Amino acid sequence: MELESKFKPWINILTGLFILFTGLLIFSFSQLLSIEKIPSFGVLIFLGLLVFFWIWIFFGEIRTKAVKVSIEMNNIIVSQYLGLGRKKIFNLSEFDGFKISLLPSEYDTYEFLYLMMNDKKIVKLSEFYHRNYSELKTVLAKKVT
Repeated sequence: MELESKFKPWINILTGLFILFTGLLIFSFSQLLSIEKIPSFGVLIFLGLLVFFWIWIFFGEIRTKAVKVSIEMNNIIVSQYLGLGRKKIFNLSEFDGFKISLLPSEYDTYEFLYLMMNDKKIVKLSEFYHRNYSELKTVLAKKVT
């Protein structure tokens, strides 16, 4: 293996939030099932927000941005969900190239690298999530035209 991505330490906070929201959702829905009356409007809004944040963290952040990648000689192995998801193997020659975008935030501007195939973003690497983003970018810039 030539290079493997490494997550920044704050990813543990994201994982903790995901576990917390999952626990709150399970507890809240179990409580709703045990009562016979219709819950108040405030409770329904609270549950709606919990569901929204759970979906946002799970399908937005953990699935698409917190990806583990391993770059080998001619391949890249990508695994979503913090590296716990199914592994996908791509030959680096399959990619048409890559795009770089900058995402400004209140405190800093973060760079994202997208590996492109048929004008679609297939792999997303982020300076915000990956501790060794610069190394990954350098290696991919040499291997993907």
